[in-house]
Amino acid sequence: NALCSDTVVFTCELNQAKGDVLWRRNGTEIKPTRRLKIRADGQKRSLTICEVTAEDEGEYLCESKDDVTTAKLTTEVPKIIKFESELHGVVAVEGEDATFKCSVSHEDAVITWYKNGVKIEPSEKYVISCERINHGLTITNLILKDACEISAQVGNLKTSAKLQVQEAPALFKKKLENMTVEEKERAVLEVEFSKPCDEVKWMKNNIIIQPDEKIDIKVDGNKQILTIKNVSFADRGNYCCETLHEKTKAKLNVEMRKIKLMKGLEEVKVYEKETCTFEVELSHEDVETTWLKDSIRMKSGANCRITTLGKKHALTLSNLKVEDSGLISFKAEDIRTSGRLIVTEPPVTFSKALEDIKVPEKDKIIFECELSRANAEVKWFKDNVEIKPGKGYSIISKGRQRSLIIHHCGNEHQAQYTCDAVDCKSTAMLTVHARDIKVIRPLEDLEVIEQESAAFLCEISHDEVDFQWFKNGVKIKAGENVKIRQEGRTHILLFKSVKTEDAAEIKFVAESANSKALLRVKELAAKIVKPLKEKIGIE
Repeated sequence: NALCSDTVVFTCELNQAKGDVLWRRNGTEIKPTRRLKIRADGQKRSLTICEVTAEDEGEYLCESKDDVTTAKLTTEVPKIIKFESELHGVVAVEGEDATFKCSVSHEDAVITWYKNGVKIEPSEKYVISCERINHGLTITNLILKDACEISAQVGNLKTSAKLQVQEAPALFKKKLENMTVEEKERAVLEVEFSKPCDEVKWMKNNIIIQPDEKIDIKVDGNKQILTIKNVSFADRGNYCCETLHEKTKAKLNVEMRKIKLMKGLEEVKVYEKETCTFEVELSHEDVETTWLKDSIRMKSGANCRITTLGKKHALTLSNLKVEDSGLISFKAEDIRTSGRLIVTEPPVTFSKALEDIKVPEKDKIIFECELSRANAEVKWFKDNVEIKPGKGYSIISKGRQRSLIIHHCGNEHQAQYTCDAVDCKSTAMLTVHARDIKVIRPLEDLEVIEQESAAFLCEISHDEVDFQWFKNGVKIKAGENVKIRQEGRTHILLFKSVKTEDAAEIKFVAESANSKALLRVKELAAKIVKPLKEKIGIE
């Protein structure tokens, strides 16, 4: 299928280079002409038809001596595409969208869009549309830099137009609103623009407002804010905010203040030497106030502090005494509120409580606690039975400290101990456990000769420990020949003159600890005490 005026080539290939062929159209032999060219190139045979016309349509045949091949040629008249309507220049304001439109003669024509000669790809910024022969390009959310030349091209045809982007004026997004405020309050007039704006005028009753100590004009991005501090009746009027393009107006009304009590005084109970604070909250700031105690005006001093923070007022009294009790009152214009102050002696408390103690037998322990007052009386209890000094107990009171001493703890002392100060109690547990007696220096085996002395030494970890010496399991008792001594934690067993029958296993036992050693006794070697003497005999 070929377009009229195009060139068409029919090609076939033989199985060998030599061989004549005959070309036919619709059965009629084709003769070479200026427009019809027949060629042979090796095994290939071709028919070229230049400047094809509708008359060239038909069935074409290439015939060799032994074979034949056919193909059909159809033709089409080429389309002539043209712009029915061209692009036109567009002038738009930044922030808006700009749309370029054109139309072509054929629906299947493909349009390509260009910006300053660069091809445009579809995106959120560039929206390309097509409806039959109508084509469009929309550039969204314009900015000043989008100004350019837009082109639409189809084939070799092109149409172009200019895009001009104008700066958008600053318009009011939020306008002034009428306002009513109380005197001495703050009035805030605020507008918001569609974009930052420099050419702005504020006016009151058609007179331009200049910032000063009372009036503040602030620019915050797209917002402009006019603040009038400590409003008075003279500030009433019509206010206007004006730009080059538009303006907005509002009326400011000023009313007299109506002071209200938001939070009044209440009764306060405290202990001596403590600090208390009375607080009042009013509906307004900058109000003259008076504090009274029993109808007498109070002033700030060493133990009295009067403070004001905005709408809140406070009276702080420190280092209080019982005689400071009374009626505290607060006055502000027509408002009065009262609360009673009650000061009492503080109850006794434990600043340091008793702590549980675990102790070995026969050790000395001290239960200690500390009270909030030095003059507080206490009683000590063991399992709810009062303890009196003596019988191994000592009770000590020194300043705010109270102590219970148990001099030699035994199993009978294991109990719950309580220090009772009437207003409060503190309890702790005493746990008495057996001592972990250990042998520091164990017994050592001895080997002596009978009649010599033998001494066994054993050192243990604690003092005042019950102990026993054993010989072959039999308790050893001290006697004339056997001495038992103790020097601190060292225990000594001494045999003055050892006999052979003293050989045995020696064992030292101190509560849960023990040590063993062997005593070996060697017999005395036989000695000639009286040597022989020479004797002379007579026949």
